[in-house]
Amino acid sequence: MSEIALRYWHILRQKNAYFKQQTQHTQALEETLFQEMKGRIKEDDQSVPYKYNGYWYFSRFEQGKEYPIYLRQKDEEGAREEVLFDVNQMAEGHKFYQFAEYSISPDNQWASFFLWIPVADECIPFLSRT
Repeated sequence: MSEIALRYWHILRQKNAYFKQQTQHTQALEETLFQEMKGRIKEDDQSVPYKYNGYWYFSRFEQGKEYPIYLRQKDEEGAREEVLFDVNQMAEGHKFYQFAEYSISPDNQWASFFLWIPVADECIPFLSRT
């Protein structure tokens, strides 16, 4: 981390600590509101599939898990689901993890995706074999 980035990181930590101290009296209300909003979300949900280049793509949330699982299924009778990205597994060991977006290559062999890395404060591109 550069000297300038490190300096801003320390300033941000100080500001976060100050904010936490000043809003400490609202923590119970924040937790109540969070639980109420969370209770309205269907935990085991699935997106509407879309077809691209001979495959059906969709995502799924599983109950008790925080992040989606991205899958695809070949457009053939009896084809199995393939897990492209299980963001729950990818996020293990991280306080914050954001899987931003992905794209499949025309030959269906590669997937590019972006992750938000809070320490670097930027979106980092990755490439993975499907």
